[in-house]
Amino acid sequence: MKLLLDTQALLWFLLDDHRLSGKAREKISGPDVLIFVSPASLWEIAIKISLGHTLPGWSIYPSIIVIRSTV
Repeated sequence: MKLLLDTQALLWFLLDDHRLSGKAREKISGPDVLIFVSPASLWEIAIKISLGHTLPGWSIYPSIIVIRSTV
């Protein structure tokens, strides 16, 4: 299954935020799931960091990398 995550869903998943539903977390974590993230989401995260927005767990942002890219 292919999933395109928006910025908020991506962050909630990575930060293990309770606002992401159990059903959504289960889908994203599935064994045969290919996750896609828009470059705009990475840009939005970079803007948040540059503005000094901080929340518990935000230190993980710099570790976000592209693992696989397909056309």
